[in-house]
Amino acid sequence: MGEIIVVYFLRLLAIMLRAMPAGWALALGCGVSRLIGWALSKRKAIAYVNLKAAYGNRFSARERRRMIQRVMDRLAQNVVEILRFPKIDQAYFKKHVVIEHVERYESAADAKKGAILITPHLGNWEFIQVVSAFLGRPLPILARRQRHSQLDDYLNELRSSHGARAIHRGGGVRDLIRVLKEGGTVGVLGDLSGGRDGEVIRFFGRKTTAPSGLFTIARRTGSTLLPCFIAREHGPYHRVYVGETFPLPQTGDEREDVRKGLEAYYRLLETWIDRFPDQWLWVYKRWKYCYTKRILVLTDDRAGHTSQSEAIRFEFERLRTALPPEYEFEFRTLQVEFRSRWHQKLFYVFAACFLPFARSRLAVLKWFFQPESAKALEDVHADIIISAGSALAPLNLLLKEENLARSIAVMKPSFPFGPHRFDLAVVPAHDILPKGLAGAVQTVISPSRIDDVLLEASRENLRRAASLSPDGANRISVFIGGRAKAFRIEPEPFRQWLSELKSYAQNSGYELLVTTSRRTDPELSELVKSELTGHPSCKLLIIANESNIEHAAYGMLALSQIAVVTEDSISMISDAVRTHKRVLVANIGNGKLSKKHKRFHDTLMSQALIQVAGVADLKQKLALVSELKSQDVDKVQSRNIQEALRKLL
Repeated sequence: MGEIIVVYFLRLLAIMLRAMPAGWALALGCGVSRLIGWALSKRKAIAYVNLKAAYGNRFSARERRRMIQRVMDRLAQNVVEILRFPKIDQAYFKKHVVIEHVERYESAADAKKGAILITPHLGNWEFIQVVSAFLGRPLPILARRQRHSQLDDYLNELRSSHGARAIHRGGGVRDLIRVLKEGGTVGVLGDLSGGRDGEVIRFFGRKTTAPSGLFTIARRTGSTLLPCFIAREHGPYHRVYVGETFPLPQTGDEREDVRKGLEAYYRLLETWIDRFPDQWLWVYKRWKYCYTKRILVLTDDRAGHTSQSEAIRFEFERLRTALPPEYEFEFRTLQVEFRSRWHQKLFYVFAACFLPFARSRLAVLKWFFQPESAKALEDVHADIIISAGSALAPLNLLLKEENLARSIAVMKPSFPFGPHRFDLAVVPAHDILPKGLAGAVQTVISPSRIDDVLLEASRENLRRAASLSPDGANRISVFIGGRAKAFRIEPEPFRQWLSELKSYAQNSGYELLVTTSRRTDPELSELVKSELTGHPSCKLLIIANESNIEHAAYGMLALSQIAVVTEDSISMISDAVRTHKRVLVANIGNGKLSKKHKRFHDTLMSQALIQVAGVADLKQKLALVSELKSQDVDKVQSRNIQEALRKLL
């Protein structure tokens, strides 16, 4: 019933539009387009992202918005002209249409070898059939059947007002081949998606699919491919450009010939869209099937967050080897710099309110971020966005809205940017998630980009930089953290702990490789230096805030059998477990660690992955830790993450 009402309304509207001068009718169409712009917001969003993906920062956000409005205006004008098709006569055609190189069309049609007039969704592409009719050549067109049959019948009725005949896809393709074999000419749209099974080509820099059937038919029937483009100059005035015949390669390999023909046509198509970017159908999901995935990794000044974000990137790289060869990943890492800590906190509040209005308005980021960061964030296009921690969670979601992207959060983001807002949340088991949350993977240890190649390179780099003896020595790597909210390590218990550690190393023949972190209190760093500098067991001492060696922590893990990590460092404990070290967690703080830290330790202890020791039982637990079994917890965890990433593609 609703379909009947729509068609009846269109018939009444057509009568009214045909009674008006062409200019008035087209102006009315533009007015209606702007009046109901809110109802077209979804299509405008698709157009905005398509433009950004295709042209990058060639156009500003404001220019994209204006261009999309022109696209919507022209589409409205196209609808008006289609409804006015029966009113168009020879005089109207001569007044409003200019054809360049019409002789090419006439020559191809007169040759009687079969000709395919191929045109994209540029300008008013439906007008091509009217042009052909007034040249004395009514044009059968290959068209998709509309979802609603009565609307489809009415559209074909309008097309047939000048002799055009719709050949529907599917069984109707036989009619198309018959027309070509009889030496006739047919019109087809040549910029459609090829669907899941189409031929893979590159279009505006990204791999997508295109239907190859048309080019296969042309090759098999020996028909001429004739590209044709129409652009609206202004109002009812059009200019039609007839291109040169488009030869297909004839090497004997049909599939390769068709593929090369498609690629050449799409390169030509890009040049015409570049000439008239506001006249192409950007509102269409042309890249629905896209094999080029642009993956943006957001990082801040937290090394642990960076490591976890990069770990997800690494899982994408692993996944790539298991995907079809068409897939390609384009990675970009952006180091995000806030203007200040105050700006960071203010942004967190601001983003919660701004999120629904973010698309095309990211210029506001300059209020919160350093100019270089703000500009890069505004310009970047991404299909998938990765971030770790709560500070970058709102930015991830803003960029998701801007780019219609998929978002991945590592660690559990804080309210109001909870894991339910993300397409995938990779959250450690010690963080409690709502029951039944879709799009979440829980891990035993924090993700990390560590692999055998990185470990080996870090081992050799550290061994040379610190002049360490060749492998074979028994070593303990010691990682000293620092403050974490209310948690801190008190100096006096820490001094006692260092004494116990030195004593055990010296009596058991272990070498010590020691590093502090950037969170380590200066007082503790001075204690470390006074206690360990010159000690015969200490072969490496790094004070992070004074000097460092690239990937020193990974090198230390690679060179040692036992890892001792202070209880505050979840990421370092995770890395130690991941590299199959026997791990001792040093319980030497003031007892004010968060509940999630305690859940983390309990989870690892329940699986016999770590031992926990204080000052009093340090030596005893160091002796026991060597009995822990090396477990590859990363393998299952990695597989689960990759399965979740595959779903995002």
